[in-house]
Amino acid sequence: MKPQRHLAALVLRTLLATLLAADLAPRLRAEQVQHLVLLKFHDEANAEARSRVTGELEKLVASTPGAIGLQWGLNSSPEGLAKGFTHGFVVTFDSAGARDAYMTSAAHDALRELASPLLADVFAFGFSVPKAPEPAEPGRVHHLVFFKFKTETPQEKVDAVNAAFAGLPRKISGLLSFQAGPNNLAGDRNVGFGHGYLLTFVNDRARDDYLIHPAHKELVDLVVPVLEEPLVLDFTVVPSSRGLFVLDGLEPYRVYQRDDSGTAAIRFGGVSSDDGPIEARLRVGRRTAAGFDWRVVGKAAGGVFEGVLEGVPAGGEYTVEIRRLDRLGNVAEQTEVANVLVGDVWVLAGQSNMEGVGDLIDVERPSRFAHCFTMAHRWELAVEPLHWLIDSPDPVHSGGALKDLDEEGRRGRRAAARASRTKGAGLGLPFAKELVRRTRIPVGLIAAAHGGTSMAQWDPSLREKGGASLYGSMLKQVKSSGGKVKGVLWYQGESDASPEAAPLFLERFRALVAAFRKDLGSPGLPFYYVQIGCFVREGPSQAWNQIQELQRAAEKEIPGTAVVPVIDLPLDDLIHVGTPGLKRAGRRLAKIALRELFGEKGIERGPRLASVELSQDRRTVRVKYAEVNRGLLPAAKVEGFSLRRKDGSEVKLIYNASVDPRARDTVVLKLQSPAPADAFLHYGAGFDPLSNLTDEEDMAAPVFGPVELAKSAP
Repeated sequence: MKPQRHLAALVLRTLLATLLAADLAPRLRAEQVQHLVLLKFHDEANAEARSRVTGELEKLVASTPGAIGLQWGLNSSPEGLAKGFTHGFVVTFDSAGARDAYMTSAAHDALRELASPLLADVFAFGFSVPKAPEPAEPGRVHHLVFFKFKTETPQEKVDAVNAAFAGLPRKISGLLSFQAGPNNLAGDRNVGFGHGYLLTFVNDRARDDYLIHPAHKELVDLVVPVLEEPLVLDFTVVPSSRGLFVLDGLEPYRVYQRDDSGTAAIRFGGVSSDDGPIEARLRVGRRTAAGFDWRVVGKAAGGVFEGVLEGVPAGGEYTVEIRRLDRLGNVAEQTEVANVLVGDVWVLAGQSNMEGVGDLIDVERPSRFAHCFTMAHRWELAVEPLHWLIDSPDPVHSGGALKDLDEEGRRGRRAAARASRTKGAGLGLPFAKELVRRTRIPVGLIAAAHGGTSMAQWDPSLREKGGASLYGSMLKQVKSSGGKVKGVLWYQGESDASPEAAPLFLERFRALVAAFRKDLGSPGLPFYYVQIGCFVREGPSQAWNQIQELQRAAEKEIPGTAVVPVIDLPLDDLIHVGTPGLKRAGRRLAKIALRELFGEKGIERGPRLASVELSQDRRTVRVKYAEVNRGLLPAAKVEGFSLRRKDGSEVKLIYNASVDPRARDTVVLKLQSPAPADAFLHYGAGFDPLSNLTDEEDMAAPVFGPVELAKSAP
């Protein structure tokens, strides 16, 4: 019986081992390895020698069994923690065994022999991952981070750092993937760095957002006390062809702000496979733009190139063609960026009526001469809706909607928002198209508004919070868009119409305009804004009307500003101007810009209260307006005027309001009986008045009041 028992035990052990191997094999095969290498070349190593090394490395990886990916680039980290390393490589293997075989191969020894005389230093690190992500697309940014913890650091604190790091993808938009692990590469090329992290971002803007994000700052605060030394290198993924690839400056649909001469300098840079002069030319359609045939605009050296095309006139859409010449003057490589404009860039800021809540029915159609720098921090053709808060990398805009989601979850949430949206038309695109129609100057719009926000939330003193504040986020957008703008369009005030906030409104508004001008480097920056309109609700309206009166007065107090009324425009809900009205509001703002910036003196600002005169019998009131375009409308049945006492109660005496046919800048109010001594004149009083006074350019009269009778308007 003993031999039989031994045989049975052997069979059982063999069976268990077979089952265990079958269970573990897929998991072992799935354990891939990220092999991260940093190189520092000697200064005397020229571009050709460096290219030979990187080229041979690419050939080696391509021919190595088990090597399933290679991406590399030049350091672009803004942190200054790369310790002189200039080149970063991410090599993906399907197993640690494949990586180790690669490291000990004769071909790898040959590469080491070729590269060693050219290299001042080499750093190598490896860690295992269950499954590596797909290779990143060109333009993505790999962020390589290595930590050397203090030797006395308890393991639980290291674990806390790693857990905090791993939690960032659910807190920071634009962070596509996160991989990390302890070093598992034999040898000393990791020079004591025990933990490595590989983060991949949508682009360099997303990486920059990450560096100043509150969650990243919390991580830094956590790691600094236990960290002996960090090492950080970033690089942008470029096509494997390694030809000319633009990384900085130029991008499709970008609008360059023209200078006082009406032109712009188009600066750009990127990577090149070799040295040589860089030439560029401009095309409009299939034609070369006059005066912008091929010319030398820069040079390529050390694997990178820079160039600047000076004096590009307002217009477009341009295609910028770029090429590098070899030593014999032949074209070695070439690329292009299309749909580029030179014109004027405007910031759209404020709350929901600027964000746009008009019904998405019969919206303003796009124009190829109107582009938008979106909340996703990229230039696109301007298409309604312009504002997508959920796309913003900044928590002040998208934090609530994207909380605790990784990038895949964020993409799903954004797709769902696009599928279900029915509102979002605004005034920005109609403004841009009217300017383009009348000036032939392209327009760029920066979508930075956010519904339901107050002046306190837009406080410029919060700028240091970056993407955690409205004003800070706006400044980031301007910087990312190119850094220069023509002016600001502002529509806000509804959230400040309370007894507590209204008295502070004008002071806060002055400070806001001053901050925009200082921070955007333009002391006379045009700042055109909308006077708040109607609100269908009950209750006391004193604070609402106070905001309107302060907005009316502000344009006289603050140079370079102008107000556009919308009290006559229909709504699409209880408080938001409807799509047809937003088109009119946008065109009104454009007419202000035409007058103030383009010298079209045939356009007036629109009716501005000049004087109020009461007849001797106190039965007729003449309301005279300045800056009227030809004449006031409608000629009869003008709506919106009222007499009110100091407490706001109406004195119903006006039975007729019409435009004086002999003085078409004046409205004549006829009263049933003499006006009381304590009566004041208002236009557009209350939350939802019927008010219809405009002029022949469709510029509306602003809400005003209280104004004393028989006195000139303030």
